[in-house]
Amino acid sequence: MKRIFFLAGILFSFICNAQIPLPLLRDTTGGGKYITRTMHLLESSSPEKRNTVKILVYGQSISEQEWWLTVKQKLEERYPHANLVMINRAIGGFSSQMLWKTVEMDVTSFYPDLVLFHVYGSHIDYETIIKTIRSRTAAEVVIQTDHITNSSEVSDYDAHQYDLNFSSWENKMSFIFEPGFADKYKCELIKVRKHWIDYLKDNPSFSPGQFLRDGVHLNSNGNALMAAIIEPNLRRNAVYSDPDPLGLVKTFYAGVDFSLASDTLIFPFEGNKVEVIAPDDAAAADSFLVFVDGVPPESFQGVYNYTRPYDKIGGSFPWSMGCWYYLQHTFPWNKEEEWACQILTINQAYDNFTFKVTGSVTGNDGSGSGQQNFVSSSGRVIISKDDWHIKRTHDVTGYTVQPGYTFYWKTYPMAQNQVIPSANQVPATENIIPLFQGIANTKHVLMLVKKGNRFPVQALRVFRPYWERKDTFYLQVTPAGFTFQRDGGEKSLTLSSNTYWKITTGSSWLHANITSWSDDAVITISADKNTGITRTDTIRIEGKGLPAKEIVVNQEGTPAGIAPGGHVEHPVSLYPNPARNHIIAHSFAGKILSYQIVGADGRILNQEKSSSVGLKDEFRIELGDLHPGTYWLRIFQKDGFYALPFVKL
Repeated sequence: MKRIFFLAGILFSFICNAQIPLPLLRDTTGGGKYITRTMHLLESSSPEKRNTVKILVYGQSISEQEWWLTVKQKLEERYPHANLVMINRAIGGFSSQMLWKTVEMDVTSFYPDLVLFHVYGSHIDYETIIKTIRSRTAAEVVIQTDHITNSSEVSDYDAHQYDLNFSSWENKMSFIFEPGFADKYKCELIKVRKHWIDYLKDNPSFSPGQFLRDGVHLNSNGNALMAAIIEPNLRRNAVYSDPDPLGLVKTFYAGVDFSLASDTLIFPFEGNKVEVIAPDDAAAADSFLVFVDGVPPESFQGVYNYTRPYDKIGGSFPWSMGCWYYLQHTFPWNKEEEWACQILTINQAYDNFTFKVTGSVTGNDGSGSGQQNFVSSSGRVIISKDDWHIKRTHDVTGYTVQPGYTFYWKTYPMAQNQVIPSANQVPATENIIPLFQGIANTKHVLMLVKKGNRFPVQALRVFRPYWERKDTFYLQVTPAGFTFQRDGGEKSLTLSSNTYWKITTGSSWLHANITSWSDDAVITISADKNTGITRTDTIRIEGKGLPAKEIVVNQEGTPAGIAPGGHVEHPVSLYPNPARNHIIAHSFAGKILSYQIVGADGRILNQEKSSSVGLKDEFRIELGDLHPGTYWLRIFQKDGFYALPFVKL
């Protein structure tokens, strides 16, 4: 794109605090293809229809600096009728190796229309951040390359601009990795580094240091130059006529795309977020219930998020607090819960401390040490020893944490099971009611059930993130089966899914710690002590839109009919084993009522009832139809079940 350099004595509002004169850099063609939705919303706003546009500035210390306020001011001046909501959640000192862990609580919770992004650090973690934003939100993304901090970076670029092995890591990131990410994830790329280099080359009287306050961070001149580079790129380019080329957001209108003739609205959609546009005069009497794929949206764990940590004495995250910066969990969060972490003891180096965790609903949830990974008693709080920020905060800022210090956070759903609308309080804007966000980015069925006087639905707006769009649901479970000893205990099931699922067991002796969830989970299966004979049960896992999966569970027991102190034998024998063509089952303790052959994946492959078995003590089973592998023969007798493994050669 052709760039024209306009010399101006002073960059008027851009550089009101600048110490040296700067030229105004302006792209004559405006923005690129991948910010057209945001720019269309801004440009099409009018006094009669003020579009709400959410812009998030994210990254580390460079993104925190004042240039973004100048950009915000310019956007407000250029688009005075837009309802612009522009905020900054950048975290100074957090390179990509740390920042990828804060994206969920900072970016996906806000669910912006546009993200302005810059961060230093590993290209691997940098890509993780971009991937998370693009797969969890429908936000458009602007990638900003690095600015210039010393003259050697300019000469390095001149010497290696056609060489993929730049000696400068910043040049590798700016000219190789970041353009690659922009192309892969369809992001807008603002070539800050190239603009900065060209400016310094065209104005040789200026040095990189004249734009910096400490060798890296921007002074007033640097902030002015950064704003002058970023702002001209944030405008609609007439070359791109499609206002949403990636199909990120679609609005469907009542009476055109769906009917409100009955008390129930059923609407298929694709995406991970839906909101209702309600009439301006909507009232509490117009309430309705919300269901996704037949269940309330709060059933999906993907809709849950957590806030940044906070304390009650005015500390700000993370540099004037003692806290973690990344939280995990393996057990479903409650609908609304405030959590407290109290520091019990701490050493003078601030690298060894103990703490306890309490939930307002869960209650006391265990104690831990900062030098060990912590898993709370409920599984709702998991903190890695590497994700505490107490020592780093002290080493950088001198902030000290004393025993008794307590910080807090909240877990909450980004969803509503029942909507009670209210009148619009901002004239000329849409009366937006978010229903849910964070479910799997695939096909779903929305159902709204009217409870009040009328359906307060003028339109439905569906958000579909660009990355990892799925056409179908999936549900994978491992292992396919397992065996408990007589004394019971615990086993783990690993489940990977993008749909809502639930677990049921067929007997009272087998238990699952999680009975329903969505997304991935590690489930603990426990068995009671067995005081009888060997027993078998099936764990059934049902996912919305998928065939149920069955996991075969066996538990060893005491064989029936054996006198105390006598020789213990299994009441059923099986031979030959391994077998090629057939197996013979023989019972030492009662007639056989029926049998099943069960595959390693839990599927029943063959079964016979008493009418064909004939209540025999012994019978032969042909194996000709079975592929080579390991199977279970499940025997049913009057006094219980027996399961014997065998191998088909």
